[in-house]
Amino acid sequence: MVVKRGCPNILRMVNVIIADFDETITVKDTISIVAKMPYIFKANKNLPEWSFFTDYYLSIYKQNIRNFKRSIPIVSSSLPNNIDDYYSSLSNEFNYQKFLKANIEELSIDKLTKYNVFKDISVSQVKQFARDPGCHDLVRKGFQQFLTNYQHHFNIISINWSKEFISNVIKNNCEIDIPLQSINCNDLLLDNGVYTGTFSRDNIVGSDKVVTLEKIITSNEDNSSALTSPNVYWYIGDSETDLLCLLHPRVNGILLLDPLENKDKFLRITRTLLNIVDPKLQEFIDTPDERFIKCLSKGSNNVYLAKDWYSINQYINSFK
Repeated sequence: MVVKRGCPNILRMVNVIIADFDETITVKDTISIVAKMPYIFKANKNLPEWSFFTDYYLSIYKQNIRNFKRSIPIVSSSLPNNIDDYYSSLSNEFNYQKFLKANIEELSIDKLTKYNVFKDISVSQVKQFARDPGCHDLVRKGFQQFLTNYQHHFNIISINWSKEFISNVIKNNCEIDIPLQSINCNDLLLDNGVYTGTFSRDNIVGSDKVVTLEKIITSNEDNSSALTSPNVYWYIGDSETDLLCLLHPRVNGILLLDPLENKDKFLRITRTLLNIVDPKLQEFIDTPDERFIKCLSKGSNNVYLAKDWYSINQYINSFK
């Protein structure tokens, strides 16, 4: 850290970035891409077709989702601005996420583990796979420029299965190395550089992401220099699994969604789940040049809407 000579008391603000991976950093969900690896490398020659696992997921989802009554919208007219209010006002959503984990997501992971889907795939094979043309052009426009500015304070929280895949996709598309310790996901576990076929189960649903988010905040607070002012935390995501992190009172949340790309998803999250009634929302929808707006306030932090990484980069660069 550099402090100007003659100005020993000037404090430098640090923007700490935490981002989702699939459809936030990437242009599309990559779980289906990761799922190709077992069939390419044929570590398990008796593996059922991938549709066997997706059909199983859909069946347990349809069977169990009706057994929990989710409160919609998930927030009231005013957002929680302290941690106690955050957990109490969003208790139904936390319980819903835990229900999804126990009754749907973990059952799906159990099935993948039982069939040793990813067992014996090596890290070197993952690196080889990430160089495949099918993994080119996966990163959203503007992200490389953003990452260049914030790579030293950049973290990922994802429900993806392979931090090695995430790291190599970013490296190959952006020419920047993200340390594996900065990538948090429902990670495939390794033994001597080879996947065991089991998962860490650390980040499966949105409530898990909050646990990881708070660990990142605590770690950064513990490591802050006396020469820095309090860190400013930004969480960037695109989906329902990101909402609890976006609403966390310690972060500025940025919902990266362009209504022109997926209007149904945009309206479900902004209007149905978050109950955003600000007139600026319609202007954001109708005006292509409107790229970044504040939509909700939560104490000293806010929730924003952004259509691309260029506008996110511009706003955070100007943030004081």
